[in-house]
Amino acid sequence: MSKKSFSVMNTNHTIFFTQLYYPDMTTTAIIMTDLVEDLASYGMNTKVICAQPTYIKNSDTQITQIKIGGSVDLGKCPRIECHNGVCIRRVWSFLFDKNRILGRILNSTSCFLSMLPTVFSTGKNNLLIFNTNPALLPFLGFMGAKLRGSEHVVLVHDDLWPELPAHMVIVNGRSKY
Repeated sequence: MSKKSFSVMNTNHTIFFTQLYYPDMTTTAIIMTDLVEDLASYGMNTKVICAQPTYIKNSDTQITQIKIGGSVDLGKCPRIECHNGVCIRRVWSFLFDKNRILGRILNSTSCFLSMLPTVFSTGKNNLLIFNTNPALLPFLGFMGAKLRGSEHVVLVHDDLWPELPAHMVIVNGRSKY
């Protein structure tokens, strides 16, 4: 498909909800950044709602975990910016160590709660795409669909638990999902 024909297909915004995005250096962030920037290069109107990064690249070889009170400037990433044709809005969330269970839970929950108002402030003609990182985000899509009638897609990273959607009865023969 050529870039020209693809850009005609979508005149509304496609909004991605993901905790991890550029300049974060986690695998999920890199995959999401590549995906969204590629879609933007085809002319899609893409936006990303994400949290502040947890891991950033300081130099060509060093990746640093951002910690509260650490040496990395937490104000380094603007709340709103455009990067490679993608408008990015970063919501507030905790930045605790994601390698500790409590830190991961607090980071994910605060990200979910900060993204909640955004789901209800988007237009009905926008396509909302929810990443499964953090795991709570797809519920925002479900709530938006039920309460506002908006279209949404859940982007499942099936490399870790490919059978999970079927076990959760998200994907089956009776569901539209």
